[in-house]
Amino acid sequence: GGSSHRDLRLERAAITAPQSGCTSCLQFARMTGMVGLARWLPCCLDRGKERMQAHVLFIGPADAGTTTLLHRTKVGEAAGGEASRLELPDMDIAAWDLGGLDMSIRRRYFAKAEAIAFVVDSTAQGRLAEARDMLWELLSEDELRQSRFLILANKQDLPGARSLEDVGRRLELHRIRGRRWMLQGTSAREGFGIEESLDWLHEELKEMSPKDRQQRLSSYAD
Repeated sequence: GGSSHRDLRLERAAITAPQSGCTSCLQFARMTGMVGLARWLPCCLDRGKERMQAHVLFIGPADAGTTTLLHRTKVGEAAGGEASRLELPDMDIAAWDLGGLDMSIRRRYFAKAEAIAFVVDSTAQGRLAEARDMLWELLSEDELRQSRFLILANKQDLPGARSLEDVGRRLELHRIRGRRWMLQGTSAREGFGIEESLDWLHEELKEMSPKDRQQRLSSYAD
């Protein structure tokens, strides 16, 4: 299973311009304000290699910050404007913002979701019970059995934000069994915690079994 204590801190480095004319990395850096992006620049040099395709759903209670977090990470809009696009070294991620939507609508996207980015407002103590119920409803969905769960305790920069330990306790994360998950503190406004989240997500998606990935692609095609 995942761990909320896994050390995913990245070394900070100065950004240098990519040499192949690709502006995705620099555009991403400007949007997020991150200075550790230099570690991703090899993606600009690997355009000829086959790239993995992945789908991530951003979900959370209303006003948790799903839209702002997604805007912090995206490179551009996918075809038709249906999803935001994020380019990692060997992977293209299509990310859908489903925050605030009814669960019946969200379920239409579950078959293609290799990962769920579940966003929680760390300052809304009175709504953490609602967030807990929503999270566990997602964990109980058959189509999400193999999906990775990235749980983002957002708004950690604001006064009154609950600690990660408190958020994890209120969401009852200790009950999760046999799933790959991580709890990460973030600030959509300041941009911190996003880089660590993407690093974990990238590694987890790379480790998904080819069989499970193929099953999901087949479901998506259907």
